[in-house]
Amino acid sequence: MSKYRCLCGYVLHLSTGNEDYDLMLVRNSNVESTAASIEKSAIDSNVFFEKIDENSRTVYWCPECKRLHVSTPAFTSNIFEVYKREI
Repeated sequence: MSKYRCLCGYVLHLSTGNEDYDLMLVRNSNVESTAASIEKSAIDSNVFFEKIDENSRTVYWCPECKRLHVSTPAFTSNIFEVYKREI
């Protein structure tokens, strides 16, 4: 997916994967278990990212309207739940 359109109409360009509005939601327990794995033995970067990606979700943050678009149910899902700022 190279583009994603927010409900407000703003188009998020996702070509590099390093955009400020392209985020990842990771469970604290996942980060802690990955850190424990690193402490026990040296792991390469591929294994590190595989462990972090487990049960993670893609999040897009619209810089225009501040909505959060959270993928569900998994990191690779193309289905998003949308949350709008209340204040």
